[in-house]
Amino acid sequence: MLRRRLTVVPQEPLLFTGELRRNLDPEGGRSDSEIWDVLRRCALQELAEGLAGGLGAHIVAGGSFSLGERQVLCLARALLRGACVLCLDEATANVDPESDARIQRLLVEELGHCTVITIAHRLRTVLGSDRILVLDMGTVAQLGHAKELLVQEGLFRSLAEAAGVLDGVDNAAQHALPRQTLHFISL
Repeated sequence: MLRRRLTVVPQEPLLFTGELRRNLDPEGGRSDSEIWDVLRRCALQELAEGLAGGLGAHIVAGGSFSLGERQVLCLARALLRGACVLCLDEATANVDPESDARIQRLLVEELGHCTVITIAHRLRTVLGSDRILVLDMGTVAQLGHAKELLVQEGLFRSLAEAAGVLDGVDNAAQHALPRQTLHFISL
């Protein structure tokens, strides 16, 4: 049961060779209207409608979708599964800014009911989180909210200064995920 409620979205998103429908709903338990609804909510409906065969379109693993589109398709899969825990392992590390914005919107608007664990090196990815765990060489260096960590002398503040993200904290905090989220910065 736990495995069904946990979804991992890795840095290199995984799509299976086969129908788009099976990529989004591997167990085949969702109706076409539910799948189309999730695609609409993920801003992927146009993309799917443009494929020959729509939901029945044949997908080749690593095929014609951009990295960002594949990431969002994996998040759509998580929505359809009803995931309660979502682990994003560097999921936005290599995506374009438009896909990153789409992913951040999905996390807030569509996956806010989930506990989200984000493993990230980009500080902007985690600024809106409830709690941030900073790891240094596998050891806990800091734990707290971004605003707290930024006023303390420490690794997180040093990284934020170096990355030039100090101005983004207030804006990101206003868009914080509504449920318990724990984000990791691994160094």
